[in-house]
Amino acid sequence: PVAASRVGDRVVFELDAAVVDALGAVGRTRGMSLAMVMESLLVVVLSRLGVGTDVVVGSTVAGRSEPELEELIGFFVNTWILRVDLSDNPTLDEVLAQVRKRALAAYDHQDLPFEELVEALNPERSTSAHPLFQIMFTWQTNAAVPLDLPGIAAELEPVPTNTSKFDLEFNFAPDGDRLRCTLEYATDLYNRDTVVAIAERFRQVAEQFAVDLTKRLNAVSILPREQALLDRFNDTTRPLAAPSTIPDVIRRQAAATPDAVAVTSGDTTLTYKELDELSASIAAGLRAAGACPETLVALVISRTTDLVAALLGILRSG
Repeated sequence: PVAASRVGDRVVFELDAAVVDALGAVGRTRGMSLAMVMESLLVVVLSRLGVGTDVVVGSTVAGRSEPELEELIGFFVNTWILRVDLSDNPTLDEVLAQVRKRALAAYDHQDLPFEELVEALNPERSTSAHPLFQIMFTWQTNAAVPLDLPGIAAELEPVPTNTSKFDLEFNFAPDGDRLRCTLEYATDLYNRDTVVAIAERFRQVAEQFAVDLTKRLNAVSILPREQALLDRFNDTTRPLAAPSTIPDVIRRQAAATPDAVAVTSGDTTLTYKELDELSASIAAGLRAAGACPETLVALVISRTTDLVAALLGILRSG
């Protein structure tokens, strides 16, 4: 079966000229095309968004590997698959090296008909999804291909189909000194706000690629800038004097500041002393009822001060 097209929509975003220049320089020093660098970027973005460490992306290849095919009319485009292993938390430089190695190996087999690959792998098939990947990367060498016919003026006009063959498709094309991406998405999986956020994450990761390739995958930030700022200025964590459970911490706080407010819900408040005493009472009742380590305790209660005391009491019961 052939994967059916679904309803789709598009979000368009751009990378600034300075970032594109920096990424181009990154590629040149490593023997990579800008397209390979952008694929590396995409792999990192997808992994940081939760895809995991085994990232699989489909990509298009022109299919004109012989000079004789360059001027021939016809559709020669084929599909190849980039699979990247990020399980060892690599640096961005190591991601680039892996993508380069695997892309060059794939180019050596770009003439292999995609249907033969699917037949050889024989994956479980469904008409609702592509058999080998759900995210596509497409690279347009030119922003537009002029049609030169004697005596005829022709202009290329994109025709939206309002469909999506994949969950996500990143379609890159040069736009002057910038790089434009048309991000197509399946509307049954994503809403527009989510896809706009994905585009913003892509720009953030591109900027990090441009300045520091020693950064490891898990250190790449995809937080919105305002949230990252909040996290930095709101970093109030402190080391504990000794390994402690939550009940231990509450007991110490109750001894230090018994009359300080610990919990507030509406007009009701509990001081640390009251919270400590109430949770101790709940824990004693649970232990009398048979609660002990590995015992399941069900809690059904509204979001009040009693909820916090009950949760703490369950922990104190063992």
